[in-house]
Amino acid sequence: MKTRILLIGLIIFLVNVISVNARETILICSDNYVNKKGQNIFSFPKGGGKPFGNDVELVLFTTNKLDLEIKAIQVKNYKECFPKMFNGTVDIMVGYEKSEERSKHIIFVPIKREKDMYSFLISKKSKFASRVDDFKKSLPSVDEVIQIYITKFTSSYDHYFSEDEENLGKLYSVYAKLKSCHEARKGYQSVYVSTHDMTKIKEMTKSTETLIFEKAPKIKDRSDGIWDRRTRVIPEVEVVQMQIDGQPVIGITKVSSQWDVSNKKTCDLMIFYLETLVTGIVKKMGGTVEKKSDKDF
Repeated sequence: MKTRILLIGLIIFLVNVISVNARETILICSDNYVNKKGQNIFSFPKGGGKPFGNDVELVLFTTNKLDLEIKAIQVKNYKECFPKMFNGTVDIMVGYEKSEERSKHIIFVPIKREKDMYSFLISKKSKFASRVDDFKKSLPSVDEVIQIYITKFTSSYDHYFSEDEENLGKLYSVYAKLKSCHEARKGYQSVYVSTHDMTKIKEMTKSTETLIFEKAPKIKDRSDGIWDRRTRVIPEVEVVQMQIDGQPVIGITKVSSQWDVSNKKTCDLMIFYLETLVTGIVKKMGGTVEKKSDKDF
């Protein structure tokens, strides 16, 4: 019962999404930084593309709440970023120490961590300098910062670079889970998801994906990577290890073919979750998703 209440609460939250607007771009400066433990803090892919790492997730945690799109500027040494911050060529940085000289040109917003203090830096010449209070309100809590920095990021697809990407990732994950529900008991008398329902689920998912691509066309180029990352099947032993390590579970677990009432309830809730997620996406994007009605005669 508690699980159902929590899930319904989460679904209600997802429906209340903000109205869609053109996203402003905010420029962040960093070098390519992998720490001594081999952890990606702010990594740029060798072949180009979006960055990834713990600092990237920290920034996205904040900028996604403010509906800002980040563009990363790479430098060989992080010290090269400061002149760009001083003259307003770039807008933000993260993590660097405060000094009297730097404080003349940069607003340092403290970020509390478990054992030390980090900083979110905003250029005083940036147009976003007037939104310091918004940034402060959008920063993660101490516990959220801890979670960010114990997570291992190995690809840009471990991040959501916008709310639309997040919705697409959720859509793919829920669809993949429901497909697993369907295939687990396909051909049996008692099923988790019927073939009839699976057809409607597929139509709803495809229509919603099409709507997202129409309203946010830039996402289409990253959709295959989002699909691969969010629908990969994770072995139970790997899930347990992730939970022990405090890592987020990115992907889905396969549904067993052995009949289990709890599996049936989970699959039913996932259908409800999908319908509510789609409703929220349509409400945000102002489009329509085709839903075919069954004959009632």
